[in-house]
Order: sequence, then structure tokens, then C-alpha cells
Amino acid sequence: MWIIGFALAGCQRYTRHDSCPIASIYIAPVKNSSTAPRLAESLTTALFRAFQEKTSIKVVPYSESVLHLEVEVTEFTQDTSVDDPFDEDEALAWSQKMVARWTLTDTEGNVLSDQSTFSEVDLGKQDSFQTARDQNMAYLSWRIASTIAGIVSHAW
Repeated sequence: MWIIGFALAGCQRYTRHDSCPIASIYIAPVKNSSTAPRLAESLTTALFRAFQEKTSIKVVPYSESVLHLEVEVTEFTQDTSVDDPFDEDEALAWSQKMVARWTLTDTEGNVLSDQSTFSEVDLGKQDSFQTARDQNMAYLSWRIASTIAGIVSHAW
């Protein structure tokens, strides 16, 4: 009976992920294959911040001796609901969706994870429609970066 308890205690420690075994990671500059400008910079900044604030993983300069995270914005879509489709100033509601594909590789170049993560938001009309849309890109970047940081820190 005590053997089963010992075995389960060992498995419990492993599955709880009490400490993150990844000490440091290199985050490559984000690539942007979408038509929206500035998303690469926004997501790169958000990734650095998310790893610093939400994990114990240290972000380091390029080195072959650490894990590598490569991210690409593959899609950014934006839809509006308007009375007059030619007048965005009269928009009643709008939505944005951002999709990022990311790959985590080990020191030997083996792919540890290859996934897509997305974030979307639906909003009603705001005072400054264009400004709100641009500001929302940073919000979507932060949500994706936080998700990626969480998955990386809790998966290994």
C-alpha cells in the first residue's frame, strides 16, 4: 500500500509543476504576415512583458544554449457593423481577431511546441473609433502574449 502512495506522491509533484524547469528563453522578434501594421512590435513588447511579469523564466539575448520562441502574426481581421457601410464613423459595433502561430524549440532545434493562439474582442461604438481600434491591437497582443507565456511556463 505504501508503494502506491509513494508512486502517487511522485506523480503529483510532476503534474503540479511546482517549479518551472525552464530557466531562460530567447524570444525572436515577432514576424507579421497580417495586413495590419505595427502588430509585430506590439506583440514582441507584450511577450517580453508577459514573461517578465507572469513567469519565472528569464528572457535572454540569442544563444544556442537556451530555448527559442518564434512567433508570427498570421491573421488580423476586423469587422464593423454600420448603418452605412461606406461610413466607418457611424459604426455601431466592431470586432477584431488576431491569430499568432508560435513555435518553441530546444537547444538542439527539436520542436517542443507548435501551436496557434488567438484573441478576439467585440466592442460597441466609442467616441474615437480609429483610436480605439489601434489601442485594441495592444490589448489583443497582451492577451496572446499572456497565453503563450502561461502555456510555456506550465507545460514543462
